[in-house]
Amino acid sequence: IYTEFLGNIAYAGNGGESDGEEVDLVVGTRGYDFGGNIVNGRYVIPTTGSYAFSYQLIGDGLSSTDVSITLRLRNGATTIDSVTQFITIDPADPEFVFNLTGSFSNTFTAGDEININFGSNATLSYLGTLRVTDAPSDMVISPLLAEDYKKLDFIKDIITKHRLVLAPDKNNSNNFII
Repeated sequence: IYTEFLGNIAYAGNGGESDGEEVDLVVGTRGYDFGGNIVNGRYVIPTTGSYAFSYQLIGDGLSSTDVSITLRLRNGATTIDSVTQFITIDPADPEFVFNLTGSFSNTFTAGDEININFGSNATLSYLGTLRVTDAPSDMVISPLLAEDYKKLDFIKDIITKHRLVLAPDKNNSNNFII
């Protein structure tokens, strides 16, 4: 059964102090990665299909000049979405805070590596996060069924539930008309 299932949903992040780098995603105590798709600090697309992401960079810094911060969502080394914030610095108060958020959805191929990266002209104390908000997944239903439940019982239950009628095909003895 192909369905949207929590198996490939994830939330991870990491923080530090830098003027720009790839954020090495870590699940941590408040994150989750039900499908084990965070590998080497990146979200690896497990199944080809449509995915939705939200990403964020928050923090603060100190600068004597105006600040530009760009947060990028990337597939490998290719930027697929970005958000930029410009901050005008008051010389009397050189401290600043920032909050950049973005969201993006598209179809991805199994094996694509999604990450977030940022750059700035000032050193930042930051926390970057990536959340996979929608992802396809395979769901195995056999563990949910009784051990003595047969394939024939499954087909019979579908026919009964939907009040289907089967009739033999007069032109082909191997077919049924439903």
